[in-house]
Amino acid sequence: MELILDDGDEQAVGVETKVLLRSGDAYVVPRGIWHRLESVEPSYLGHVTPGPNGGHRPRQSGQN
Repeated sequence: MELILDDGDEQAVGVETKVLLRSGDAYVVPRGIWHRLESVEPSYLGHVTPGPNGGHRPRQSGQN
């Protein structure tokens, strides 16, 4: 999986940093950092997130 960290806000995409995660890796995304995952090969993902009131940013055109 490729983790993409974004320094933007709810409305705008900012500079992106990409982190390649391999089997057995873990990554703690800092609070307030927008992020997404892209699969680079068939994968299993365990995802833990704090609930309720979590925000999300709608997809911007051009993002898959």
